[in-house]
Amino acid sequence: MKSAVITGGTGMLGLALVRLLISKNIKVLMLIRPNSKKADNIPKSPLVSTIECDLKDLANAPIPEGESAVEIAAIVSV
Repeated sequence: MKSAVITGGTGMLGLALVRLLISKNIKVLMLIRPNSKKADNIPKSPLVSTIECDLKDLANAPIPEGESAVEIAAIVSV
């Protein structure tokens, strides 16, 4: 089964991508911010799993080897 790792998956573009991947029967691992206020927006599907991870600690995230990764997240300051 194909699979992908997504950062920024709780945002508008990320959620659209996650829904598209699910519709194509692709397993999705979403890296989400700890205590994300948007976690309730994550599609309920057996194809979707999440790991809480701050982008600053992305290098230490427990991502399985050989996964395709898509980054849609950014650190923004105002």
